[in-house]
Amino acid sequence: MIKYNGKKYETIYDLAMQYGIKPNVLAMRVQRGRSIREAISFKNKRHIKYKGVVYSSRKDLIERLGLDLTPGQLEYRIRKTGSISKALKYKLENAHPATYKGRKYKSLNSLCKSLGVRQGTIHNRVHKQGLSLDEAIARSLR
Repeated sequence: MIKYNGKKYETIYDLAMQYGIKPNVLAMRVQRGRSIREAISFKNKRHIKYKGVVYSSRKDLIERLGLDLTPGQLEYRIRKTGSISKALKYKLENAHPATYKGRKYKSLNSLCKSLGVRQGTIHNRVHKQGLSLDEAIARSLR
């Protein structure tokens, strides 16, 4: 039995449904040490601020800045470097151009996006299986 705001709820599921929260999310917040009140009123802060501009998400920042990067890659680089500015600088300094059928691309990621193939698959075929870039892409396009 859970008491919240003067009402009794049989389960955390019932409480979560009353407040429009996924039950597993509410349970995890409580499990991680939040009170019921904190767990219910918690607002996920997905916005990101860069150079004085607030973006609604990492994806929004990437799209509006026209970056050749996925939200997951940006998140990884932010954690690795400690800041958004350093993460974006890291991206610029560590991008390796790729050439396919005579056309130059900013990176393997931009090449894969333009062809509609998964970058991870191409990367693994080249670096782990020893295929040439052309062979790796040809296998993906079959």
